Amino acid sequence: MRLTPIACATILVTGLTLAAQDLDAPPAPPAPPAPPSARLAPPPPPPPPPDMALGLGGRALHELDLTAEQRRQVRTLVRTSMDDGLGDAFEAVHTARQALERALWDPSTGEARLSALRQAAAEAEDRLLGARRQLAREVVQLLNEDQRTELLQLLDEAPTWGPPRP
Repeated sequence: MRLTPIACATILVTGLTLAAQDLDAPPAPPAPPAPPSARLAPPPPPPPPPDMALGLGGRALHELDLTAEQRRQVRTLVRTSMDDGLGDAFEAVHTARQALERALWDPSTGEARLSALRQAAAEAEDRLLGARRQLAREVVQLLNEDQRTELLQLLDEAPTWGPPRP
């Protein structure tokens, strides 16, 4: 590709203008260091993505040949479920697991406290499972028989959770 003299001049003037602008700007002051408590505190968890509500079923649904109307209905069901308590259930599980993990590593945590936190996490997971089960039932009702069969086949073929075991 050959550049014309006008194109070369335009590139040169643009580059010099940008360089001059950078020289005129005062340097940005360094950010003050964060207090120790802010560095140690984890950020709040982001809200779970809608597909998380569907789990592996969401991945399988993406592979199905759904109509535009079915996809719209699935998105509506997921949004409604998240607003009606599924999102809160995800957050409750996260909070309960975090408390359990913290207690697990704290030498001052007694066995009774650890057991109570484990029970609280299990109850939060049970509520989440119930909410996800309700959503799954509603989504499956949108599918025809062939789509339901294919969904189950895709779930059977889905990769397992977590890293491979040695």
